[in-house]
Amino acid sequence: MEPIEIWGMVFEIVRKQLPTPAVWLAMQAVKPLAIDGNYFVAALPPQEQYLSSNLQDDQTATAIEDALKEITGRILAFRLIEGATLADWEQEKAREFAPIPEPAPAAVPGHAVMGKAAPTGKAEPAAQPISSSAHLTSADSTRSVSPTWEKLNERLMQGYKSAPFIKYPHGQAQFVLAAVQCISDTMDLLMPPTGAVREDQQERALAKVIERLGSVINLDPMFLSLELLRFRGGQGKWPHNTL
Repeated sequence: MEPIEIWGMVFEIVRKQLPTPAVWLAMQAVKPLAIDGNYFVAALPPQEQYLSSNLQDDQTATAIEDALKEITGRILAFRLIEGATLADWEQEKAREFAPIPEPAPAAVPGHAVMGKAAPTGKAEPAAQPISSSAHLTSADSTRSVSPTWEKLNERLMQGYKSAPFIKYPHGQAQFVLAAVQCISDTMDLLMPPTGAVREDQQERALAKVIERLGSVINLDPMFLSLELLRFRGGQGKWPHNTL
């Protein structure tokens, strides 16, 4: 099926689930472009960008992605861009995966670098290492907690876009480790503690986060879940083996 056909079917499904005229209006303004990898790519022109917020909250995005899965038989992340053509999507991808400039070479004491004056001998402060979760952690907190599942989804998607070296396998692995910590910390806040009765609503919300992340990074959600369980197991946290 062509993207426009798929989007028409998605609209009918979502319209029945979400009785929100603002969402319907936004969906009708969207121009479906392509299925690219694990993305269903759609666009809104600049003059209609004010409608985009109606499609990017967690409830609506989840409903759209559930409908995409029902129609196509696979998990697809809904990606909404500014523009109107496939060329706009190619430009968006080019911006995302643009090479990161190499840092300038460090100055050697007593030598000039690139025509600059030599250091005076005063020791410079050592560069601080960047943690694997730096791009997912807020500046005013040492933890990676999100107050809602919706905010966690937003944080993970933004973190993916800004993750260093995400086009390389090791960069993807580094992002996954950081994302797992974010998910685990948010579980501690939003889900019942170890030993308490587990709630189906929260379990579903957690599953949606994992499935959506897996579709974006092209990794089976089960393997993401295994990594999450290993991380939590190493901290002595729920869930424990019930076999």
